[in-house]
Order: sequence, then structure tokens, then C-alpha cells
Amino acid sequence: MNRFIEFKKQRELGEILSDTFAFLRLQFKPFITTYFKIVGPYLVVMLISMGFYLSAFSSLLDFNTQSSNELFSGLTMFFGVLVFILALIMVYATSQSTVLHYIKSYSYHNGVTDFNEIKKEVYASYGALLVLVL
Repeated sequence: MNRFIEFKKQRELGEILSDTFAFLRLQFKPFITTYFKIVGPYLVVMLISMGFYLSAFSSLLDFNTQSSNELFSGLTMFFGVLVFILALIMVYATSQSTVLHYIKSYSYHNGVTDFNEIKKEVYASYGALLVLVL
């Protein structure tokens, strides 16, 4: 039942699409659990910083209140957007690295993936992917 999909073979467009969907159908649950175990903490930081940024931005645009905290609100919005952009870059680099190393582990072990190996390789290549993203 567990069909191994060879990535390094020449295919027509229809075969590429059908093998892609077959891979996703067979490896969806292990891939998603691996992805969220590695990328999840960065994703949570990104979502929290996005909420902080949106909260600061909405308080900056609130014209009904007469407060003198406009400078403070502007600084918090700047801090929020800075943390959000950094977290977004980290999520993007970690996501790309996780997908690439998952496929590499799948191919190397003939259809079986090793979470510890994937995690180790993701963090080993993290700096290079951050530079590549920037």
C-alpha cells in the first residue's frame, strides 16, 4: 500500500501533477506533523507579533480619543512591524528548509522519513537559508 515515489526521473506534465498529488496524499499526515513541530514555534511568534502590530496600528488610527500617546503608539507600531517582519522571514526560511529536508529524507530512506534527522538538518542549514531569503 505504501508506494514510494521516485523524484529523480523524467516525467511528462501529467505525470508530474499526478505524482505530486500522490505524494501529498500518501505523506500528508507525517509531513504536516513534521512541519508544525519544526515551524510551529516561529509561526506562533509571527502570529503574536502580527496581532501586536495590528493592535498598535488600530490605536494609532483611533481619532475619537484625545490622548497624548501618539508617539508611544507610533513606536509600538514600529516595534510590532519590525518583529513581525523578522518573524515572517524566519517562518519563510524554516518552512522552505523543512520541506526540502523532508523530501530529501523521504528520497534517501526510500519512503520513510526520520524526524530527528530532518530537524537536525533544518537547523544546520538555517543560517544559509536566512541569507538566501534576504
